[in-house]
Amino acid sequence: MSNVAMTTDSGVATNWLTLEPDPELGDRVPHTLTQAMTTASGWSMVAASRRGKGHAHQGSFREDSFALGQTGPWQLMVVADGGGSCPLARVGSRLAAESAVSTIIKYLEAAPPDLDLAKVIKISLQHGLRQAWESLAAEAEQRGVILRDLGTTFLGMIHRPLDEGSLLGVVQVGDGLLAAKIGDKIITLAEPDTGEAVGSTYFLTSLHWKEWLDRVSVGTFAQTPQMIVAMCDGVADDFIPYDNYLPKLFDYLHPLTQQPQPETALLDLLGYNKRGSFDDRTLAMLYPTQAQPL
Repeated sequence: MSNVAMTTDSGVATNWLTLEPDPELGDRVPHTLTQAMTTASGWSMVAASRRGKGHAHQGSFREDSFALGQTGPWQLMVVADGGGSCPLARVGSRLAAESAVSTIIKYLEAAPPDLDLAKVIKISLQHGLRQAWESLAAEAEQRGVILRDLGTTFLGMIHRPLDEGSLLGVVQVGDGLLAAKIGDKIITLAEPDTGEAVGSTYFLTSLHWKEWLDRVSVGTFAQTPQMIVAMCDGVADDFIPYDNYLPKLFDYLHPLTQQPQPETALLDLLGYNKRGSFDDRTLAMLYPTQAQPL
């Protein structure tokens, strides 16, 4: 493949340094994070996040985060990419992801049983989005900083398998990518944001939470998805143009579903070397436990 060369970190040029953040800085986060979860409803979720070459070279923290969750037949994934210009980005991304998933689970477990499932998903995502924003606002007030200091993107997904096909809800604020492999097609599930300046984007903190509620969308797929992914721009931008290169990403991810420790395999995969790619990399994926061929 001419656009993305998937090799190991051993191919990184020697002029890229690996430095630790200032030991006096608080709110420390590990340079890598992984999680795997198999649900009772026959689905698996796997996520991994690793510090980018640029952050290692500068001695700064990994600013991406993610959260996974499940309850009953529902599966949830949130990926958040803290803004590089925001001094507490690592705090904001973690807080947004974890508070959203926790809130969504509580709503799903308390939702009226006679409420339309699509409406349940929409309301759940809106509650999660609101809680993510309010958690950031409360944290900013407690620390005596401005809200933008905790700036982060937000990509959220709720999936519910049906007797035939699936019901899926998504919301995206900022860049990154939500995509799915369904049948022989790969589709993007939301429109990434870009800001006015090259390389800029919007953050959850850019507007009040009410301004983001109409971003939530819900749809039904007649076929069961083979895989659904959420990723930060550190991965997504390496596969532009999507029509040409996104199928390759799914080709790389599919064998991981057969691994005994797919989260470790995913973390290793995210260590690929590509010229001009130096940001944090975070990806979460959902797939049937009995993986279907891609």
